[in-house]
Amino acid sequence: MGACASTTDGDNTPRSKKAEEKKASLREIRARLAHVFEKMDSKKLGYVTHTQAMKFLMRSRRDLNSDQNKRMREVQNGVKKMFACSKASEMKDAISEDEFIAGYSNVIYPQNLTLYQLDNFLRKIFGRLAVGVENVHKPPSHHRIATM
Repeated sequence: MGACASTTDGDNTPRSKKAEEKKASLREIRARLAHVFEKMDSKKLGYVTHTQAMKFLMRSRRDLNSDQNKRMREVQNGVKKMFACSKASEMKDAISEDEFIAGYSNVIYPQNLTLYQLDNFLRKIFGRLAVGVENVHKPPSHHRIATM
């Protein structure tokens, strides 16, 4: 998998319950990745620069350590991984939507994730702004907490 993040969540749910969940299709994965790219492409030019990606992740990844220097290093590492997954040259200052979607699709699709796991993966990598309200898939019933 290289520089790209792992999608394993350590879930020990029995296989029979996981079979009830809908697996994310390649079309759904690509649609969600297009949504993430659209959020990052603030200038709507069809490509994302290192600077745009940094700004997006700084806003979206509020879960990172509050120490500004450490947070900046983590975001910089995230941007490097993003460009590596997208097969963009380190000398290249921007990645296109096609490069971004192709790179991450090749990482995500073989994982055979459910829609819920896909949304969690995207939120973990790209932050809270990556998965819009319209894209959030509700957790399967065995992940929900019963309320009375």
